[in-house]
Amino acid sequence: MIFLKWLLLTAGVFLVHTQLSSFAGLFNLSVVLVYYFGVESLSRISSKKFFPVRIELESAGFGASIGLVEDALSGGIIGPAILSRGLIGFVTPFVYTEIVFRWTPIWAGALLVLFTFCDGWIIAGARSVFSETVINNAQVLRVVAFQCLVSLPFALLIKPLSARSA
Repeated sequence: MIFLKWLLLTAGVFLVHTQLSSFAGLFNLSVVLVYYFGVESLSRISSKKFFPVRIELESAGFGASIGLVEDALSGGIIGPAILSRGLIGFVTPFVYTEIVFRWTPIWAGALLVLFTFCDGWIIAGARSVFSETVINNAQVLRVVAFQCLVSLPFALLIKPLSARSA
């Protein structure tokens, strides 16, 4: 049942990406999906474990698979989205363990904006370094800033299971 949930969410995100493709990449909902997977995986962490490596690797694998599909569909080089989404998937569960900080809507918004910002620059940087794509930094900054604004409301809606009852 959980697999079906994530399969439908992933298909829905890619469907929305294809329908909004006329906006030239201004929406980056796959980062929100990877972030959501990392936050949802926190419910499987035992309270006795300080460093839940298995959960982080599952989230990184999910993020990397989303990145692989995006790279394959983009027609560009394979790798930038894999790296970016994998890193986001790896970092999200670790950050929300209470070792780093507790979940609050402010931290969630700041983190998802930071993840979206880093995602855009990792992909743009990797494409400019490893392919012959010429990248205009001002244009990348405008697109990434808009993506950050779009992802901010999702961060305020996505809560870990431990914060939902409070």
